[in-house]
Order: sequence, then C-alpha cells, then structure tokens
Amino acid sequence: QCADVYQLDLRLARGFAGFEQVACDCGGVVQGLKEMRLCFCPIGRLTLGGLKPLAGIEALEISGSKLCNLWTTAGALRGLRLSKVNFQSSLSAHRIEGDQLSATPAHLVGEIPRNDEQSSVSASDVEGSLSGYESSDPLNETWSEGYDSDLVSGADSDATSEDTDEQTLREELYSYRRYRGDELFISEDGSASPICYRPKYREFFIAQLGASLKYLDGVPVTEEERLSCFQALRPRYELKPYGRSRAEPIQKLLAFRAHGAGKVVNAPRKCADKRGFRQAIGAALVGDIVRPHLKLICSSHYKPRQFEYNSYIADHVVVGCTDGEVLVFDTNRSRPLARTQFSESASPRNGRAVLGVRWFNKEPWKFAAGAADGRIGLYDVGHARSDSVWRSCAGYGFSRLTSLDVNSEDRLLMASGYTKDMDCIDLETQRVVRTFSHCHEKHINVLRFTHHSPHLFASSSFDKYAKLWDLRDRDFRAIYSRKSVHGNVMLCFSRDDKYMLVSAVDNEVRQYHAADGTLDRIFDMNRTFSKDNYTRSYYMNGRDYIISGSCEESTVRLYNANTGGELREFALDESHLLKSIEPTKKTYCQSLRGNPFEDFSFSVLLTSILGDESQNQMFSVRMTRTADDEPISEPV
Repeated sequence: QCADVYQLDLRLARGFAGFEQVACDCGGVVQGLKEMRLCFCPIGRLTLGGLKPLAGIEALEISGSKLCNLWTTAGALRGLRLSKVNFQSSLSAHRIEGDQLSATPAHLVGEIPRNDEQSSVSASDVEGSLSGYESSDPLNETWSEGYDSDLVSGADSDATSEDTDEQTLREELYSYRRYRGDELFISEDGSASPICYRPKYREFFIAQLGASLKYLDGVPVTEEERLSCFQALRPRYELKPYGRSRAEPIQKLLAFRAHGAGKVVNAPRKCADKRGFRQAIGAALVGDIVRPHLKLICSSHYKPRQFEYNSYIADHVVVGCTDGEVLVFDTNRSRPLARTQFSESASPRNGRAVLGVRWFNKEPWKFAAGAADGRIGLYDVGHARSDSVWRSCAGYGFSRLTSLDVNSEDRLLMASGYTKDMDCIDLETQRVVRTFSHCHEKHINVLRFTHHSPHLFASSSFDKYAKLWDLRDRDFRAIYSRKSVHGNVMLCFSRDDKYMLVSAVDNEVRQYHAADGTLDRIFDMNRTFSKDNYTRSYYMNGRDYIISGSCEESTVRLYNANTGGELREFALDESHLLKSIEPTKKTYCQSLRGNPFEDFSFSVLLTSILGDESQNQMFSVRMTRTADDEPISEPV
C-alpha cells in the first residue's frame, strides 16, 4: 500500500513505497528511470519542483489518485516532456458521446470526484436541484431537452443508504455530461482519478503537454486531435488571458508602445489604446503561472470576518472583525492605518461581529460598518486617527444584520437582516425613511446599489430569487425577478452597471444584463453536491473576469466574463503557499474581492479549521508573480 501523502514531492520523500514497476530511494537523484507507475496513490497535488528529480522520464501513470486540478497538474507535468501519461488504467478507447450516453452502463462512470469532507446528498436533493430549472429560461429549456430524466426518476426519494446516494449522483453527473455534449474517457475498473471527469479533460492535456505527448490513458494522440484540441477547448477554457494564443515578450510590447504606431502583436487593439496595451501586458505577465504569489495582509490575530477594497484610494481595505473591531489596512505594508471598536453594548460576543462594510463614493475616506446585532456605524479615516468614529447610528428594528450598502450619492444607506424586510436610512438625519416589507419569501442575504444610479438596487435571498428595485416606485414592485436553481448567496454589479452577477449555492453563477434581466451566461463550474457550499463571485479587471470561491472549498476559480472560459483554478490551501497555516488544517474560502487598482490581483479571506477551532486570515493574491519557491514551467 502506498503511503498517505498529500503532495508528490520527490525532493523530500525518502523510501516512497508502492511503485508497481520501480522502487527507489527518492532522496537521491533518479537516474535511468524511464517509466513510473503510482497506482491508487492518494496524491492530491503535483508540483514542478517535486517532479524535478524525474527529469528524463518518458512515461508516468498516476491512476486512482486524488488529482483534480487541471491547471496545477498540467503545469507540473509540462516540464517533464512526457510521451505517455495515464491518470487511469489504459483504456480501450471508451468514447462516450451524447447519442450513446443513455445506453452506457452506469458502472463505467466510476466514482464521482468529491471533496474529502463532502457531506452526503440524498436522491431527493439531487432531484430537487434539477427540477428547479424553469422552462421560461432559454438555457433551461436546452437543459430540459438534453437531460435524461429517466435516469433519476426511478430513484427512491426516501432512500438513505450511502450506496443509493452514490449511484444517484453518478447517474445525475452522467446526464449532466450528456447535456453538455462532452466526451468521457473513463476506465471500467474504477481507477480513474477525479481529474478525468473534468469537461474536455483529454483535449486540455493534449493542448497543455505539447507535441511530446504521444499517449494519454493508453489511447494514441492523433494529429487530428492535436490540431482540433484548441478549438474544442475554446468555449470552456482560456489557456492564455484575453483569449490570446500566446503571450508576447514584455520588451516587445514596450517597444511597440514607445513607438506609438502599429499593432501589438496578437492583440486586437493598437498599443496607443490604453485598454489594449494593458491587456497585452497582463497576458504577458500572467503567462503560464499556475501557482500565484500570496501575501499575508491581515493575520488571525485581528480576527477578520469581512472586508472591502476602497475603489478610489489604492491599497486601502476596510476590515470588519468577529470581536466588533473595525480596521483600515494598508495592503501594501500589511499593517493597520486606523482601528476602532463599536460602542460597548450588552450584545453577546457573536452579536458584535462586523458582517457588513462599505466605502462611500463621493467621500472615499468615509465608510459604513454594520454588526450582527443590527448596529451600524459611520466612520471617517481621512486623517488615520485611532479615534476615527465620525458618528454612529443605532439599531433599526431588525436583528442579525446580513448586508448594507451606500448609494452613489452617499445620501442613502440600505440595510437588511434575517428578515424579509429592508430599511432605507437617510444618512443626513440618521433616520429610517422607508421600510420595504416582505420583499422575499426568505431572509435577504445581500443587497447592492448600482454604481451610477442612486435609486436602483438589487437584492438576493435563499428563496432563489434576485430582484432589481427602484426607490422612486411608490408601490415598490420589483422591476424584474430572476430565479436560480439553488438559494442565492451573493450578487454584485459590474463597475459600468452593464451586468449583474448572481451567485447561488454550490457554484451556480449566472450573469444577467442589468438593464432588463436578460440572461447573458451561466458559468460552468464543478458542483460538490453540498447544500452548504455557499458561493460568492465578484468582478476583476473591471468587468473582464470574475473570481469565484465557496465556503466548503479552498479553490478559487477565474473565468472570462465575456466568453465564460475558465482562465485558472487555484488551490489556496497548499502548505508551501500558506506558510502561516498548519498543513493539517482544512482551509476554505470565506470571501474574496478583486483589486480595483491592479489587474489579475485579488484578496481572499481564508478560514482554516482544526477540530472545533477555526481562524481567519486575509491574503492578497497576485497572478502576475509566481509563488516564491515554485519555479515557472517553460511554456509550450
């Protein structure tokens, strides 16, 4: 049996047992090794540095592993120039296509990839999540036509056995792949690693590993496949930022920019165009980096719970803490510029947690913060004083605040709690000027004003609806309502108010045209089949990309907001990245925001759990730099 390891790092491992063909002391340099097989080895990550001793190897099999991240796995293997790679036992070319899928036995699917601590899902939960698609949505009509409902219709909704749940999930995943029109290459013996279930998995590795790859999972790579793989990947993946086929050298881009004439190579705009030049430089800097640079901004000592970037002052972030403290951090120097505490109250400790923070727009040195018990404070940090309280507002009749926001004119503040109502507060008089009752069927999670209209705002709730409202409407009826399959967790507007991004439970993210609520696209993200996997998504690089994270995953995903293609998938729980977190702890993404002043940069609030204890830490992530101890693989 293979040792239980999390990463395959041959620089550190000694006497690593379990090779079927080769047993070696990995503490030294491996010489003459041409083929290595790690069968049913619980490896969760591959690193380029860890595989460096295997330079010169020609064939590698890692079947039955826990590998699930396409980007980090391809980045690690790219430097080895392998001719044969197996993530499952060799196939006899099981090509499972859309019209053949319904007749394919379910046992071919193997085991669905899932998180180590994933909660069990009943058959009734699966049926309920699929039945929520509405026929009024054009994309949902496509789902209904392509989905084979017979596969789950016969499942017993009262069944509670683990085997029944697993079988139902296999069938539902199979039907989902049929709807998407994917080809699956899955072994019959259950040796397939979770990575094999990713959409376009075969085409992805053919494109990423280059011309040296001759066999993948025992199936020859044909020239036809090699030529067509990039076109096949285009709807789902973005191998280079902004859809470029290759990243130009920065020196070349700067030369074009300096001359101010001619087009930037491989870019749609001239160098004189600031947007086109910025995109070209960003694509060149990001390149093939799959492990970004992380920097600790706010340690667990401050107990961060919520944060928000200042859109007008660079490197300023307001942080709300679980003990009721409010901080303004300098992200560049990783230290607080100002700090204050909510006024003392008889509220219990969990009632003092600051759950909502929001900067003002016309006076960007001021912000609002709200505690869980309903109290709201207004602050001025223009002079970075420790006693920076500007003035405070009392509670507003609701308990357990969930969200607050300030309109574009800094005159009104909207707040919501664990009720179906919303309060509109005049910031000059500090009074509630209007209460909107029964806006949703369940409590409201988030409300957000648009960036340019002081009267329009949107709300989202676990009742599955996202609604747009106009304060000028005396009857206060929603302009439109849009329904998700699962309960809505988060929504936000793009900076130009063109789009509204709605995030629902378990990686269901939709983008709508804000003007009329027309569905623009659904981002194709992997599901965990957990009803507690609360997902939050935000815009980055203006509105060019979105970043998405969930509270039961350590993974952050980046998608092109205009094409829906996946740019990267980062696993932020790796010990070589998070040196301040013990590797034995489970790490999850609590919240995240895009940096409004730096492209391909964002911050993330990570929660690490060990037993009954948990701690929050805030990190900045820069995709334009690689992790300190991780070399960049040579691009293909």
